[in-house]
Amino acid sequence: MEAKGKLIQVQTTTDSREVAEKLAKGLVSSKHCACVKIIPNVSSTYMWKDKPRETEEFLVIATTLSSEFVAVERYIQAHHNYELPEVVAVGATHASSEYFAWVKDIVW
Repeated sequence: MEAKGKLIQVQTTTDSREVAEKLAKGLVSSKHCACVKIIPNVSSTYMWKDKPRETEEFLVIATTLSSEFVAVERYIQAHHNYELPEVVAVGATHASSEYFAWVKDIVW
């Protein structure tokens, strides 16, 4: 395993483009993430407080290293507009060596 960890993507959703952009800019400028993508028009169906809900959301996908997960999670929780934001990390099984090197160079 690399000293800084493995390549992961952390995702969250929000119903606000402003919040999505704030999360993206903050995570990149803090160097917790090398890249953050915002995907609009995601339809989410979920249970919340014992009621089924449907919401149009923005999917935020942050590329980072596993060593930064806790910092990314804390940042999202501190700057999110949801009471309980989704913070889920997915590990990369493969990545180009050049891209992985770039991420490691950017992320603390």
